[in-house]
Amino acid sequence: MGVRGSIEERAAVALKQQQTNQLLQVQKDILEVVVTSNQYQEALDKLCIAAEGLLPDSTASIMIFEQPENHLVVRSAPNMPAEAIGQLEGLVPGENAGSCGTAVFKNEAQFVCDTACDNRWQGFAGYIEEFGIRACWSMPVRDPQQKSIGSFALASKTTREPSQFHYLLLETVAKLAAIILTREKEQTRLQIAASYDGLTGLENRASLLERISEGISRCERHSRMLAVLFIDLDNFKKVNDRLGHHVGDSILKAAALEMNKSIRKTDSLARLGGDEFVLVVEEFKDISELRVIAEKMIESVTRATDLMGHASVSASVGVSIYPQDAISVNQLLRCADLAMYRAKDKGKKQTIFFHEP
Repeated sequence: MGVRGSIEERAAVALKQQQTNQLLQVQKDILEVVVTSNQYQEALDKLCIAAEGLLPDSTASIMIFEQPENHLVVRSAPNMPAEAIGQLEGLVPGENAGSCGTAVFKNEAQFVCDTACDNRWQGFAGYIEEFGIRACWSMPVRDPQQKSIGSFALASKTTREPSQFHYLLLETVAKLAAIILTREKEQTRLQIAASYDGLTGLENRASLLERISEGISRCERHSRMLAVLFIDLDNFKKVNDRLGHHVGDSILKAAALEMNKSIRKTDSLARLGGDEFVLVVEEFKDISELRVIAEKMIESVTRATDLMGHASVSASVGVSIYPQDAISVNQLLRCADLAMYRAKDKGKKQTIFFHEP
């Protein structure tokens, strides 16, 4: 008995060490994907597959909590049937909302070992029967403030009790999922900051230059024209200097909002800086159509400033066209800028094309 006990103990220690090594390898592999490639969906899918490999006959899934919809959506479940994913979409967290919905609601792990007789699954009899889910363990995925932002789950087609290793497995995978989702969110925030103006929410100068460049390439391939409308607010500096930057900022935001509501889906509006805006128009038939679009921009600014009690602030527009006026991004902007100044010289609240005398 002593020898047998010793053998069993050594086997248990060896198994524990093997499992620990497997978990460490999973962490290494997943973090390497995140750090080297920023392929977040790939990392989440690989995480699910790796977890399934450590629990035979299981299916892994990662759900995220969507606000303000107040429901869960499946972010990753590479080996889950599409029909099952469809039924899980829109799950509302609650006291007895299956394993995942309850885990998110309570912000604590839920180990359901037999779905057929567990109150947390009492409303999912059809799902249990259709997909044969007999056990489901779920761990909340938490943000850096320890708030639940989703769940990681392992579902099985047999009833089963978790071991200490299984608890550690779910805890580890949930933490890795949190790292991936947090990093993705931060990268998205940085991308938005790099591409959009912080005051108005419009595209910024860098994004504008890229958009014009891409538009020129498309027009060159398909022998089309592209127009750049340079929009500058008249009398803005006087109002800004007299009433303060907070009033000036409010005017800029209101003007940007009204102009953006007036543009077509195929056009793109950006804030170049200060009180200067640029509209890029790729699809138009002739000069008359561009003039109508420019007038809409002027009317939008007038509407916004009138409502704010600053009727003296209007807009002047200068227009340049590729390829007749210029063939490069900077040249197009310069030509539109020069045309805009001519519009101001003619009495403001005007539209002037670069090629016009």
